Amino acid sequence: MKENQVEFAPAESEVCVNALFDLGNKFSEGVSSLASIRLRAQMPESKKIFDHIEEIKTTFANGKAHQDPRVSVPEDHVPLIKAALLAGRKREASEVEILSLRTKNPSAKTEIRKNLTNLETLLSDRRFKDVESLRIPRLTDFLTIQEAEEALWGRGQIDLGERLFDEKFNILLSPSLVADDMKKIRLRCSLRDVPMSVAFVDIDDFKHFNVEYTEPVVDEIVLPSFMSALEAHVFGRGYAYRQGGDEYLVICPNLTAGQTGLLFSEFQEKLQELELPGVSEKISVSVGVCTALPECELTDRELVRFASKAKQVAKERGKHRVVGYTGPTYDQEPVDLSVP
Repeated sequence: MKENQVEFAPAESEVCVNALFDLGNKFSEGVSSLASIRLRAQMPESKKIFDHIEEIKTTFANGKAHQDPRVSVPEDHVPLIKAALLAGRKREASEVEILSLRTKNPSAKTEIRKNLTNLETLLSDRRFKDVESLRIPRLTDFLTIQEAEEALWGRGQIDLGERLFDEKFNILLSPSLVADDMKKIRLRCSLRDVPMSVAFVDIDDFKHFNVEYTEPVVDEIVLPSFMSALEAHVFGRGYAYRQGGDEYLVICPNLTAGQTGLLFSEFQEKLQELELPGVSEKISVSVGVCTALPECELTDRELVRFASKAKQVAKERGKHRVVGYTGPTYDQEPVDLSVP
C-alpha cells in the first residue's frame, strides 16, 4: 500500500460509492430546492464538498475499471467517506425500522438489514473508528436561521402542527405526536448546531401505589398531580408526552446530557414537595437520557430506545436517579447524570 493511502476491497468500495452518491444527491437537492442554483454557485464550501465527492467516486471507479483487487484512496479522503457512511447508516436504519415491522420472518429481517450491516461493519473498522468525520455544510452556513426556517416551514418540515393531548387525562401531549415532533425538533436543533436530548421518565414502584392506594386514587389523584407537575417543570425547556401508565417521554431541544440531568434532578426535588391528598408517600422517578449531537448517527427511534435502556439502568442502580448516554458514541455504559 502506498504511503498515506487507505485500501478498500471491491465490496467495500461499492458500499462507499453508494453512500457518497446518496450524500451528494441529498445535499444537491436540498441546496437547489431551498436556495437557488445561482446562490449555490456562490457557496465555496458547498462547491468544495461536491468536488471532493466526485474526486473520491472517480478514484473508486478507476480501481473498479482496472479490476484492482484493492482500491487505494488518499488518507485525507477518509473523513468525507466516513461522513457519507454515517449519513447512509442513519438513512438505512430508518428504512430498516419501517420494513422490519412488516415481517416476522428471521431470514427476511436479515435480508432487510443486509445493507445496514455492511455499513455498520465498515464504520467499526479501524480505518474509520478513530477518524473524525468531515462536517457537512448546513443551510445555516449560507442562510440566516430565519431564512432557513422559513424555507423549511413552507415545506412542512419544521412546524409542529396541531397539538393533541393524551385522551385519558388530557394533560400531556399524545404519544401519537412523538415521531413527527422529534423529527422536526431535531431538524431545528441541527440548523442551530445544538443538541437535542430525549428523556424517558418512569415512576418508581408504580405497582405499589396501585396496590396500596387503589387504582381509582392513582388515576384521580396521583397521576394527574404528577403529570401536571412534569408539564409545568419542563415548560419552556421541553415537550412532555404520556407513553403509558407510569412512563413518559420528554423531548428537550438545546439541552446537553448534563443540563437534562440537572433538569430532572430538580424535578426529583419538586416531587418531594408535591402534595397528594390521601397519599402519605412521595413519588420518585428513574430517568434515562439520550443526547443527540447535530451529527448524531442514531435514528429518532434509536434515541428513544437508548433513553429507555438508560432508564432501565437507572432502575437497576437503585432508582430515584438520572442516567444517560451523552454522545457522540453510544457503545459504552450510560453515566450517572444526577445532580446532588
